[in-house]
Amino acid sequence: MNNIIKKKSSKNVFKYNIYASNFMFYSSDNEKIINKQKKLLTKLSNSLLDNQWIRIKGSNSNSNCNIDTNKLIKKNLHIDYKPNGIYFSKGEWLFHIIGCTWNDYISLVEVDYSKIYKITNRKPNNYKIDTYYKNKLRRFHNNYIDLNYKYPLINWKDIYQNYNGFAIYPYPYYANNFKDYFYLNLYDVATLVIWNTNSIIKEYNLTKIEWEDNKNKSNINHIIIDNTKFINSLIKKINLINSNKIN
Repeated sequence: MNNIIKKKSSKNVFKYNIYASNFMFYSSDNEKIINKQKKLLTKLSNSLLDNQWIRIKGSNSNSNCNIDTNKLIKKNLHIDYKPNGIYFSKGEWLFHIIGCTWNDYISLVEVDYSKIYKITNRKPNNYKIDTYYKNKLRRFHNNYIDLNYKYPLINWKDIYQNYNGFAIYPYPYYANNFKDYFYLNLYDVATLVIWNTNSIIKEYNLTKIEWEDNKNKSNINHIIIDNTKFINSLIKKINLINSNKIN
């Protein structure tokens, strides 16, 4: 990912990418820790190809189970803010204030976008949300918003029937600038949702969350993952996967 944001520093200059810069809910209010996490998230998301996503899952979760969207439609459960399915990010959940818990598993998933409804930049790693992104978002809003409720909701029926999933990335940090699109505030990370796993090409199990910092074990609802060694081990595994593809 080449288009990145500069961090101001008199000594060492590190460049945060759009995923690290747009993400707001880091698991600390300590600026030094946040800057460290931004750096790690930049490195982690930069290691991913455009069609690669990170999933955090419990030991009993299964990526091979599809969602019965016909049942959801029949029960009128397709009217909602967000769709049903398996959720993925570009790694932000590893740094989120409520993102993951001790002994969760991390996997890397590759998807085929041909049947994924996407809202993204023309080049997804662009520094800013571009006109292409805004036009995609506007079309989505105009076609699928449902005003027949106390609060406007999204009608996922046609998307469920015609697509295998939904993706919005990068997360639009400037959501307040999209005042009509209030539901963007519910997407606090870059998001891929899959309800039909036919669009999953391959899944690689990367590791289990077992960082060494004992203070993090005491409160799994407020985990600060500041373990550089742990994140770098993920990046090495992802780089190895991708280098084997090239070779």
